[in-house]
Amino acid sequence: MDLLSSILVVTNLIFFFFKIPYGVPDSITPSQILSDGDTIVSREGNFVLGFFSPGNSKNRYLGIWYKSIPVQTVVWVANRVRPINDTSGILMINSTGNLNVIQNNSVVWSASTLEEAQSPLLQLLDTGNLVVTDGNSEDYLWESFDYPSDTMLPGMKHGWDLKRGLNRRLIAWKNWDDPSPGNLIFEITLHNYPEALLRQGSTIYFRSGPWNGYGFSGSPGLKPNPVYAFKFVFNQDEAYFMFTLKQSLHSRALPNQTNFMFQRFTWTEQGWQLFGSLPIDFCDTYALCGAYARCLITDAPVCQCLKGFKPKSQQRWDSMDWSQGCVRNKRLSCKEKSTHGFRKFSGLKLPDTTHSWVNTKMNLKECRAECLNNCSCMAYTNSDIREGGGCAIWFGDLVDIKQFPAGGQDLYIRMHPSELGSIRKLNKKKRVVVIITASIISGLLTLGLLWRFTWKTTNRRRGRKKEDVDVPLFDFTTVATATNKFSPANVIGAEQNDTLLAWPKRFDIIIGIVRGLLYLHQDSRLQVIHRDLKASNILLDINLNPKISDFGLARAFEGDESEVKTDRIVGTYGYMSPEYAVDGRFSVKSDVFSMGVLMLEIVSAMKNRKFFHPYHHHNLLGHFPEDRPIMSCVYSMLTNEEAILPQPKQPGFFIERSHSNSGANEESNIENEVTITMLEAR
Repeated sequence: MDLLSSILVVTNLIFFFFKIPYGVPDSITPSQILSDGDTIVSREGNFVLGFFSPGNSKNRYLGIWYKSIPVQTVVWVANRVRPINDTSGILMINSTGNLNVIQNNSVVWSASTLEEAQSPLLQLLDTGNLVVTDGNSEDYLWESFDYPSDTMLPGMKHGWDLKRGLNRRLIAWKNWDDPSPGNLIFEITLHNYPEALLRQGSTIYFRSGPWNGYGFSGSPGLKPNPVYAFKFVFNQDEAYFMFTLKQSLHSRALPNQTNFMFQRFTWTEQGWQLFGSLPIDFCDTYALCGAYARCLITDAPVCQCLKGFKPKSQQRWDSMDWSQGCVRNKRLSCKEKSTHGFRKFSGLKLPDTTHSWVNTKMNLKECRAECLNNCSCMAYTNSDIREGGGCAIWFGDLVDIKQFPAGGQDLYIRMHPSELGSIRKLNKKKRVVVIITASIISGLLTLGLLWRFTWKTTNRRRGRKKEDVDVPLFDFTTVATATNKFSPANVIGAEQNDTLLAWPKRFDIIIGIVRGLLYLHQDSRLQVIHRDLKASNILLDINLNPKISDFGLARAFEGDESEVKTDRIVGTYGYMSPEYAVDGRFSVKSDVFSMGVLMLEIVSAMKNRKFFHPYHHHNLLGHFPEDRPIMSCVYSMLTNEEAILPQPKQPGFFIERSHSNSGANEESNIENEVTITMLEAR
């Protein structure tokens, strides 16, 4: 090792004065070095590679950080275990492509390529990935994305390269001044049914649940949206998770050693904004309720034994110590396995997959048979819910089950036949009720058709050709009494006679509608676009709680869909977003536009087509749909009084107000007839 260090130092001295030329700012070759104080910048200027000192520390580290962000945000550190205590550090690449960080006469960090290069080149990409290539080859002989520090960037594989035995995991910094590896780790566990874990040593803080085709079963909010796209790959060569961006912005995700959470941030003009974090709530605590129990955050207490199970220790359970979990009411016997059955539990985060097995080619029926024939199998479900395919089965106790108020997956748990008797009886009763109901309805329909036919035949024979107007008639006295002698207060649509709601109640209605849209866009199993959000589709109960109705035009997005274009434009003008009304393009931003119009109506107590000013051409068409916030941001703006609202952008095109010299002749017109929204180009 001393001989190697000496050779490297001599080589360093030979090329000491070969600095990085200005013509190739994003890469270095074996004839160049990167000294402390020098940097290389990615081609589009997104990232910088150089030496830095974190926080209040005086130690020097080789790292990568964002260039365009004023607050230095480091995303990768090379020598995080061995810092440099002065400014003598240099980075060099040798003739075969190996990397070395040298301080005086010692190598403090090194990296070897998968194979020797003939013309090695070290380049910093605009993704934040530092790569070694052989000349102009696009194959990477080494890349920093394979050896992450604490930050996950878009396009980075988080997980396993099974051929090389390489685990790409994230390890938090010890503190803000020390980037050396801390104790908090976020990684993909390599079971038969992989999932993500946030742990400190052997203590697990959060488990994501396995990937179900759309997302992790324990993180229903982690699914494709207008900002992010997610991908999970599991085969004989790799097992990794990746996220990419659909918009041009900066994003990063990392474990936080301070609060023991995994957090995702996006950069705005106000700084790094928290986009999401795990765990979400108390029920995300690993194995909080023990075996065969589920946690529902809206329950009190949050832990409840599954149906067919009871607390292992009732005394501890009553004292809210749920660690021992639950046991079966009736023990299972392998000799009676043919009589066993399965009870379906819905809306769950799937149990810990440490002891599980997966077959992607089986269907659900075959999966049930496989589980029933194995006495050790305690539960089964689909491994991929997109088309109901695949088979996942669990052996041993079922631990860390969370119940979601909405969404989640189905799980079929093995039960003693005595526990299934009530289910079978109930199913039999349901079948009998259905048969009887269907028979009665069929009989009534038959009688109705027969009566109708007889009535028409009788009228035809009598030669009755007179057609009565099917409109009810009322005499003058009845109408006068009902309208209080035609009082103006009873004129339909008279706004001056309406009782306006107080501001707090209007605000509560707005919040309720926003929460409903947030559920449709983000929290439901499939992302749903309403497409016809308007005042008449918001129903209020007796307490004026809003409910979104009329989903006849709604569209569910699957997979990585974020926008759809259609030639059949349906909806209500005045509420339709411009890009949908003109081009037929709709996304979650279409509902955001409709929500904005609806909020204006609620605040102003006027319909969107009610007011027209001939000298103003102000409209909402001057904004790009990309500039509209998503519903989670809208909810945050409305509910967080300390939130800093983003400044609205200038419209791309507008017409100034025309001036008139006949001031007395200017007037504003109130038009009550039905109009069609006029769309103007940007």
